[in-house]
Amino acid sequence: MGMFSTMGRLLAEALDTEIIGNMTTDWFKELKANIGTGDFATHNATLFHPSSWPKKELKGIGITEAPRGALGHWVTINNDKISNYQCVVPTTWNAAPAVPTIALAPTKRRFRTASTSWLSTTSR
Repeated sequence: MGMFSTMGRLLAEALDTEIIGNMTTDWFKELKANIGTGDFATHNATLFHPSSWPKKELKGIGITEAPRGALGHWVTINNDKISNYQCVVPTTWNAAPAVPTIALAPTKRRFRTASTSWLSTTSR
């Protein structure tokens, strides 16, 4: 069975969960060691203040996995102001138009099936 199947997707998600679970244990040990030495900082606060940013075009990306699928944010900042922001949420992926070489997106398959069954019952 190939990875481009429901079973393949589920296996990939299971592997991802195992890997992240193992990494979480290591991260917790690192955090505990830092706290033990008196280091309570979780981030460098000076980098979050716009006055510390270089006066040029800045770009940032944030990508994560949400319960319904991939989530991504892209931002461009010019002169301390956001000049472009784009967010791609799980619904974008789940309802995306089909690519000719790939099967229809899950919601597209459902709508197609629902439309077909509705038409077949009303045409009798």
